[in-house]
Amino acid sequence: MKKLVITAVAATFLLCGTVVGAAGNSLIGKKVDGIAQVNNNGELTEARAIIVDGSAYVSVRDVGNLANKKVGYSQGVVSLDDISSSSRESIEQKIKSNEQRISELKKIQEEGYEVEKNSEYFKYDQSESYKRTSQEIENLEKENEALKEQLNK
Repeated sequence: MKKLVITAVAATFLLCGTVVGAAGNSLIGKKVDGIAQVNNNGELTEARAIIVDGSAYVSVRDVGNLANKKVGYSQGVVSLDDISSSSRESIEQKIKSNEQRISELKKIQEEGYEVEKNSEYFKYDQSESYKRTSQEIENLEKENEALKEQLNK
């Protein structure tokens, strides 16, 4: 019985100590004093830091991207890994694939424009098809910009 009481008391102290320690490091409920831009080698980036109690906090994903690292999360562990040459090749291949798709979509838009131009109802640029194609082109171009930034870091 004495061992059971000692074990229960020890467990209580361990658990309470852990909770108190975690509460001391928590940002939950803290007031954000400001937001700051992140400078990377003399260039301002799109990443932002929040300022809490005089300390700057930046997301791990933003830091990883700025450091040209692949960021992952699995089973409670955040990992920062080097981007391998095979990853570099796959990024380059994705950019090439996106550029081909953009070229195809622009050709489709031009062909649709030529067909509609000769009709009496010339409103192709207002059609849903045109808008969807334009949106897909825009999305692919943005994705390529982000991928090229990854390669240039």
